[in-house]
Amino acid sequence: MIQLARKEGIELYNYSMARMYFVGETLWFDIKGSAEDAKCNPDTVDCGMYPVIELGVQAPGHDIRKLAGTEFFHKGIENDEDDSCDALIYYFEHEPIINATIKISESQYQDKYKVIMSFMTNDIVDWELGPIRVNIDALFEITTN
Repeated sequence: MIQLARKEGIELYNYSMARMYFVGETLWFDIKGSAEDAKCNPDTVDCGMYPVIELGVQAPGHDIRKLAGTEFFHKGIENDEDDSCDALIYYFEHEPIINATIKISESQYQDKYKVIMSFMTNDIVDWELGPIRVNIDALFEITTN
């Protein structure tokens, strides 16, 4: 489940894809929401959009098969001049991910791990509304990219 805690209220999205994989020493988390059965606010209900998140964290020396119990933090950007290409949420626009926490739990499924992720970003419709919190609770499949 992907939850967007906006000033207009809580939005909930199921996900159609959640995967994690290594590229070099960077562990990537990709999750794609789904507009189907989404619970949206009045300003987004008719747009048919859904969030897509891409987040890469440095994880040198980690074995992808031994990630259970691991926690990561990604600071994100501090200003608009910083590069945020390894921490983005897409909705109407590309918005930076700020202060992301990621917790990987034990897997009860082969090649899937429960991941709890939380971060801040700009509002998905109107950045002047201020920051929003995004919370993710999903089973991420281990892939090879």
